[in-house]
Amino acid sequence: MGVIGLKSLRSKEHEQAEVGWKQPPLSPWRYETLTMIAITLHTFGLVCLTALVLLSLTGSNLFAGSPNANPSLLLSAIALFAVFFTSYSSAVALAYHFAQPWIHPVSYGISGDGMWYGGSLIGWKSYSYYEVGPDDGMISLYSSYSPPLRTWVIQPPAESFSRILGILQKNLSSTSPAGDSVPWQHSPLILILGMALLITGTLLPAVWGWTQNQSRVWIYALIAFFFVQYFGIKLITLFDGRGQTWNAKTLEDER
Repeated sequence: MGVIGLKSLRSKEHEQAEVGWKQPPLSPWRYETLTMIAITLHTFGLVCLTALVLLSLTGSNLFAGSPNANPSLLLSAIALFAVFFTSYSSAVALAYHFAQPWIHPVSYGISGDGMWYGGSLIGWKSYSYYEVGPDDGMISLYSSYSPPLRTWVIQPPAESFSRILGILQKNLSSTSPAGDSVPWQHSPLILILGMALLITGTLLPAVWGWTQNQSRVWIYALIAFFFVQYFGIKLITLFDGRGQTWNAKTLEDER
């Protein structure tokens, strides 16, 4: 489902755009390294919590069928939901990392209102400035919340490059508005640190409970899974700049 979703997003056309084009997928690890570190930490946390849910349930007598086991119907239903939901969500998150390079081409559009991707408009308020590069024929866009953070790299065809650049010049600056005075809380390193703390803070109690053979640690792991999934996405959305627009989607959901 993750692969199907990524294919659908990348193949959508954008009739509202002034200029539309298709390009091969670019390596996010090469051009958006800091964001990818945060996304990878987020995925790692989801996978670990899923493993703890499965290990905890495997070690419990909830589905053992023993004479002494008499679980309630509600508890059994929650356990089954925990198994399928965490496994499914983790697999979807992993799909981006493994399928991203070979799902092509990627469809983009651009207009005076913003950039189009996956059928959604990402408004110019999401970006602080643009620059030509880092390689020939590429244009980089930087987050409005964290100006040092590169969030998108586009590679339009040569025949559309000048027109797209002209639209960008009308809507964005070509120099960073923050210069060297970025507040510490807006630093890209805070994104990575915040994600690491989120993952560590939720994993440690679950690991401790599992090592202590707590039979209901899977319930905590399930709650922690929801917590990490929701707040991890919120953190990524905040730093990539799209948390400041109503129709924004996160990098993990879109790409």
